[in-house]
Amino acid sequence: MSTGPDIALDALELWVADLSSTQHLLTAVLGFQLVGVPTERKPDETAVFLANGGVRVILRQGMSEENPIARHVGQHGDTVADVALVCADPAAVANRAVAHGLRVWGTPDAPRIDLFDDGTVCHSVRRAPPLWRPPARESPRMRMIDHVGYCLPWGSADMVASAYEKVFGLQRADADSLNEVGNKATGMRSIVLRSALGFTVVLTEPVSPASTGQTQRFLDAHAGPGVQHAAFGHDDLFAAVESLRSSGLKFLPVPDAYYDQAQQRLSEVPVPWETLRRLGILVDADDQGLLFQLFTRPITSHGTFFIELIQRSGAVGFGANNVRALFEAVQATMEGHPGGVARDKDV
Repeated sequence: MSTGPDIALDALELWVADLSSTQHLLTAVLGFQLVGVPTERKPDETAVFLANGGVRVILRQGMSEENPIARHVGQHGDTVADVALVCADPAAVANRAVAHGLRVWGTPDAPRIDLFDDGTVCHSVRRAPPLWRPPARESPRMRMIDHVGYCLPWGSADMVASAYEKVFGLQRADADSLNEVGNKATGMRSIVLRSALGFTVVLTEPVSPASTGQTQRFLDAHAGPGVQHAAFGHDDLFAAVESLRSSGLKFLPVPDAYYDQAQQRLSEVPVPWETLRRLGILVDADDQGLLFQLFTRPITSHGTFFIELIQRSGAVGFGANNVRALFEAVQATMEGHPGGVARDKDV
């Protein structure tokens, strides 16, 4: 059973080395708009608040060598430093975090909770009405942040899942947990958890301590655990991808055999296969409907963070067949970049 107040996702906070470059990518290519400047910022940092429909992003850059943001970016590269949450009673969440042995700082009404005691996976929590929902909006390009995906060290996914259950009140989505993908040398294991208000995390760890696969490469490049990707939900993914490709956004390539296999697997489902092939969109189905998704190439200099674009046409799962296709695509891309997945220079 879920415990405590329900949690909803509020915003992603990215700490970056070059705010203007990242802001340009999000606004000129991905269609975000400048909303304003966050009220909470230090004198030696610059920050902006961006939004696209129901997706909210804060960018921060440290402007001095002593600034903690600059130091953090120097160690981890551009990264999602805070997955900001809202709930009715932040103090209760903070108290449960302390009881669970997590590091907590800030104020009772605005605590910040550190899952690893090293600043790599953190949640700020602020107060919101008990039945908080994203604000009403008209025909947004993006609906919401569908989920956030982490890469974690081998053997730690169950520990983090326990924290999400006992501190934040999320529940394991057993039907959606992706289990293992790949082999013992390069594979990964995943756990999916959700809150009643839709805050969803995908926790991924290597399948063995000797793994050299993409999850371990993320951990090496990022110098620890962190957010590997965030999924932005769309009402019309096809139109969005047409626009984004014309704007120059680069996506991970889809393996050649994927569409032949998918068409056989979904032979009874009416799907626009030629359009999917042309746009590079993946498709899967569950007993509730269809899932369409695709993945950008990494957008950070260390190659550690990418964006997933997703449309749920009834489906509630994560498309296990698509996860395998993504795994193969990321693995192939990483093999072409020994130091990690590089950001395309023209994005």
